[in-house]
Amino acid sequence: MKFRYSSKQLLSAFLTITVCSLVFSVTAYADEEKICTVNDKSFNCGDTLTYTLKIKNASDKFSGINVSVYYDPSCLELDAGRISVPVFSNAIFTSEPSGEIRFSAINAAQGYDLRKGGTVIAAPFKIKSGAKEKTDITFSIKEAYGMDIENNEGAVDFETQVEIKNGTNDERDIVAPQNIDEIERELTGENNAAAYNKGEPAKWTAVGISAAAVIVLCVAAVFLIYKKRHR
Repeated sequence: MKFRYSSKQLLSAFLTITVCSLVFSVTAYADEEKICTVNDKSFNCGDTLTYTLKIKNASDKFSGINVSVYYDPSCLELDAGRISVPVFSNAIFTSEPSGEIRFSAINAAQGYDLRKGGTVIAAPFKIKSGAKEKTDITFSIKEAYGMDIENNEGAVDFETQVEIKNGTNDERDIVAPQNIDEIERELTGENNAAAYNKGEPAKWTAVGISAAAVIVLCVAAVFLIYKKRHR
């Protein structure tokens, strides 16, 4: 079977392919260059940003803190594995359900010193390709207690500051909190059987002890606060 093409047919086919290629390229470029404003700062869709909440001018050390960070998961994708809490190094957190990061830390013995300022949490996000033109990341410090809980109900004065920058923090500077969702999955047996089959019982004993210690500290702090408020 023979095929015959005229020069007009070849030219028409070439133009069709060229136009389709240009349309595809322009569409991809437009998506890449789509602007999304996060807390009044402009980024391109696909960019990665780091949201940092800081405390400064604290009147006392903190014995405990409870913080939530809110974001729109339809616009922003959280990189939970790169969350950093450099001051609250023993903090536990959860990023479930999507749209909120909740973290708590307690150290009634030594406290957390932010009197000269410091980072509460630094969380990296990727702006999704279908993000809205504007979205916000907000926070709520739900509880914050100073060291003298017994005498003044843990009152501590402080100021907050938010920074948003393009990119992520250096891996060496990240102090990761404990992910309570992973601990829960481990303790409920999702990974226990596999670990024991590999001869790693010591790891899970340590996890259990750590979890128990966190629970004991939380209960102790709540008890002190409750006792003071209900005298």
